[in-house]
Amino acid sequence: MASAATVQFGRKWKPAPGDIVSFKHAGFLFLTKKPKQPAIYRLRSDLTWEDVVASWKDPKERKIGIVGQFILFIFMLLTTPIGVRVRRKAGRAYRKGYWADIEKRKIFLQELAAELGFDPNIADNWSQVTHRQIQAKEVGCILFRHPKNC
Repeated sequence: MASAATVQFGRKWKPAPGDIVSFKHAGFLFLTKKPKQPAIYRLRSDLTWEDVVASWKDPKERKIGIVGQFILFIFMLLTTPIGVRVRRKAGRAYRKGYWADIEKRKIFLQELAAELGFDPNIADNWSQVTHRQIQAKEVGCILFRHPKNC
């Protein structure tokens, strides 16, 4: 099915077979390298087919190649655990809604700052704290979701 822009273009300009047109798109599909959401943009009466052929550039070859893809596939196959059950760490479980209380979040962050050895009231000190340090406390929920959903 053609996009609305392409249909409108066809009604207005009535391109004939053999006419040269430009089209716009929203990038390329990863595997096939075909344009995403193509739409005819304009009729190119300033170009001939010979101009198009003369300005054609062959697409670059994929650097990895088929052999590289095969090696990558084997590597992924050998390094991916199959059938291994990952258990969650035995950590403190917080009931749903626990982090909705702002006082509990303040207490947690003050304790974290004390453990890491800095003053929690100075904003620049928090730039040194990483997500991993907070996730190590198994409270990543307060970082990534709204606390009422945790």
